[in-house]
Amino acid sequence: FMFPLIFMFVSSLKPDAQILADVDNIRAFLPVGDISFTNYVDVFERVPFWQFLFNSILVTVLIVGLGLVVNSLAGFALSRMEWKGRKLLLTVVIATLIVPFETIAVPMVYWVSKLPTLVWEGGLLKYDFGWLNTYEVMIVPFIANAFSIFLFTQYFSTIPVSIDEAARIAGAGWFGVSRRLT
Repeated sequence: FMFPLIFMFVSSLKPDAQILADVDNIRAFLPVGDISFTNYVDVFERVPFWQFLFNSILVTVLIVGLGLVVNSLAGFALSRMEWKGRKLLLTVVIATLIVPFETIAVPMVYWVSKLPTLVWEGGLLKYDFGWLNTYEVMIVPFIANAFSIFLFTQYFSTIPVSIDEAARIAGAGWFGVSRRLT
């Protein structure tokens, strides 16, 4: 399992032409030839590294933050509130865990290309279709997560219901109870 990691690190120290020349022998795993750290310096010149880092941090923070809110509320509703179809919906959520993401990736891209969006162009807010090449397409589909909903449901089911009842008697609504338990 270490060979790909070793190959990746050693290749990062070699020029592009030497990487391909060494692939067919053991030299691919050895730091031999024109070794330098210029590839690490060049990464800042070849690509907009800081923009990529900003995008990664922004997308991650928004998915985690919004995911905590949405998934905890869904888990709370499935665990604590009594309503028709609750057990069926929880079964469907758990059943979605067996569907690999790769099977729904292409249909998801198709539907995302048809979603309406607001675009800021030339000082005007315009209505357009398609989320392709936007932040929304990287964030929205990944906020609600079946595994997180299941974990929150299990967490809330371990807390005594008497706490909910006491909070409801004290005047808290369902959102207040959920916020205090989370």
